[in-house]
Order: sequence, then C-alpha cells, then structure tokens
Amino acid sequence: MNNSQEDPRRLDLDELLAFWKPRLGLLDWVIRVEYSRVLDGLGLTTVWWRDREAHVRIREPYMVTHDWPPMDVELTFVHELVHCVVELVMHEARAIPNDVREQVVEQLAKGFVLQFHAGFHL
Repeated sequence: MNNSQEDPRRLDLDELLAFWKPRLGLLDWVIRVEYSRVLDGLGLTTVWWRDREAHVRIREPYMVTHDWPPMDVELTFVHELVHCVVELVMHEARAIPNDVREQVVEQLAKGFVLQFHAGFHL
C-alpha cells in the first residue's frame, strides 16, 4: 500500500489533539500536528515550553515497514504530547539522560491510553 489515505491506521490528528489536549492539561498550548514521511522514528515533537507551543509530527503509518514494531498511532501521538508536559517539569533537569526521559514519557503515554480505553476517563 503506498497511498497514506487508504491506511486504516491513519487517524485524524486534529481529532486526537482535540480529544487529548484537555486530558493532558494542554489547553493553553498552541500545538501544530501533521503526518510526516521523513522521520527516523515513529514521532517527533519540538517543544517551546516557555511559549507553550509545540510541533508534533507522526510518521505516516504506511511507511512503517515490517522491521519496525507495530504502530499504534494514538499511543505514538499521546507519547509525543506527553513530551510537552514533561518538558515543563524537566526543563531545569537537563542532567537527566534523554533515554531516561524517553522511558518516563513512554510509560506515562501508555498509562493514559490504557486508562482511557479501560473506561477510566481523565
């Protein structure tokens, strides 16, 4: 499949943003979201925490090949949004290694998504 519009994993990022922003306490943030074909990973977020702005890019699901782990677009999206929350807390703690910060972000994102889908609404 080479047409991104046909991929059933391709969710509407604006709808996901509208759903998750209030649940993550990001209502006062300006967040741009888009799919991208040129990412090394599944997602990438640039955060300007002082301005409460972010740019979230999610890899086009059809570009995730068999040698990658299965892609959950919602989990990837929430993971990227959690970077906004974590950056507010950790901006002074730059001594924390990036891999440790990524682990924190991933665990928080999984928790939020699992809680919601289990019926525990934030």
